[in-house]
Amino acid sequence: MGLAFASVLKYFWQTAKSFGALPKQEKTAFYQTIFLIFCVLGFFLMIHTVNFQQVNPRNVADESHSIAIQGRYFFPVMAAKFYLIFLGLSFLLSRPSWRAVAWFLFSFMLVLNLAGLFVYVIPRYYF
Repeated sequence: MGLAFASVLKYFWQTAKSFGALPKQEKTAFYQTIFLIFCVLGFFLMIHTVNFQQVNPRNVADESHSIAIQGRYFFPVMAAKFYLIFLGLSFLLSRPSWRAVAWFLFSFMLVLNLAGLFVYVIPRYYF
């Protein structure tokens, strides 16, 4: 995620330098990327605002009343996060291979889902 964020910043810097000479489609993609970043930032601010309102001010380490990042809150921005990570990792490479980045992200998400299932969910609720 950090590499993708740094690459998206690099993408913005290079796009902003030559913004006047860009075709209309690339300008539209630039504006859509900005919109998706605002969606993700709004999601993060919403989660942290609710957590700060519900936390015990005398014991900040007690997170028993915080909503954390549950699936129902993460789902609306899942596509935006995937696009930003995909864009960042593709732009990080000197010659972007969109297919290689897509397969890497798919494989990584599959491994994370399987690890979450077999390491956390099944042992906690079924054993």
